[in-house]
Amino acid sequence: MARRAEDAVCCGTGRRTGLRELFRQFSFPGGVPSHASAHLPGSIHEGGELGYALAHATGAALDNPDLIVACVIGDGEAETGPLATSWHAPAFLDPATDGAVLPILHLNGYKIANPTVLSRLPREDLAAMLRGTAAVLSAR
Repeated sequence: MARRAEDAVCCGTGRRTGLRELFRQFSFPGGVPSHASAHLPGSIHEGGELGYALAHATGAALDNPDLIVACVIGDGEAETGPLATSWHAPAFLDPATDGAVLPILHLNGYKIANPTVLSRLPREDLAAMLRGTAAVLSAR
């Protein structure tokens, strides 16, 4: 049980030690990386510049025809130019021969400095945008 109310609110379990350790190691050499990196299971690419996750996922699928690539895209990253065009990249894949990409939009509403544009869209508009991308994928 938490000793103080702020402990329970901050950490859920009342233990600050784990969070303190995570924060100490985050984005520090030998610690927990701030981006996916090669020493994390399932990761072959370390990011740095935002916007290329979906292009890399498409390349991974093309290189591995038996692979289904799950690509998590933050809504802040989704606002970058490279990613905005990459929504169409999976249209070049034939899942029967090229592998497949499953883009997953993590719509948490935040980026480094401001709320994201996608989080401010009415849900109907966002759904229409994503359906439009799916229409491109299935229009072959």
